[in-house]
Amino acid sequence: MNNLLEIIEVLDILGSFGFWVFVALIIGLSNRRSLSFLLFTSLLVDFAINKMLKYSLMMPRPNSSLWLVNVKTIYGFPSGHTEASFLVATILSAQNKMFIFLYAFAIFVGILRILLGVHFPIDVVGGGVLGVIIGITVNYAYQKKLYAIIVKKKRILVVLTCLASILAYVFCPVSREIISGFILGLGVSALAGYNPPLEIKKIYMAFGFLILCIILMFLILSKLLLLRFLLALILVIWVYLMYPKLVGATHRT
Repeated sequence: MNNLLEIIEVLDILGSFGFWVFVALIIGLSNRRSLSFLLFTSLLVDFAINKMLKYSLMMPRPNSSLWLVNVKTIYGFPSGHTEASFLVATILSAQNKMFIFLYAFAIFVGILRILLGVHFPIDVVGGGVLGVIIGITVNYAYQKKLYAIIVKKKRILVVLTCLASILAYVFCPVSREIISGFILGLGVSALAGYNPPLEIKKIYMAFGFLILCIILMFLILSKLLLLRFLLALILVIWVYLMYPKLVGATHRT
């Protein structure tokens, strides 16, 4: 029985926001740092849109007696796991056709959310469609270099992220301090100009991922809103410090 519960908990992680952020960080450890940053920012936007839609539409999940996993909200439309999975599949498959298999994985995630009893089919379909739409929009902005233009105009980026951070804190009904901290971190990171020497970069590569995991652990375990906000802010800044040329490389794939 315990083994079955552990398997179910692992399945619950598949396709989640945290799962795809982890994938984005892994991609960042390769030479595809601009793609990693693109995924990271796209997932933040997707996460915020998903939460605002859930609490605006307030479409309930199936009866709680059917749930095989714990969920943070009683509202199910659109499915966040499915939405994030289709978003990542759309972005990565546009970069390289070899990632087309991620659509099959996204479909699997959607079916899994239904089998776990936490979503109706309409939640999954809605999440999939929305994820593809956001992904296509991101790819268009990326190909037309609109994304790079905004990122390179640091003042514009800082102003936009500050406004978005405030709006996220005011209107996001759940995890608002984390979303707000993530978004503000993007703006603050744009101002960072520190480019460490090669030997320090090697230390970053060796210990940077470990530090990220520690920050994530405290972020998950902490109950204080201000601390969660600061940890989310630090997490984004630390990702940028690990890759000081990350934002500047967003005009390249």
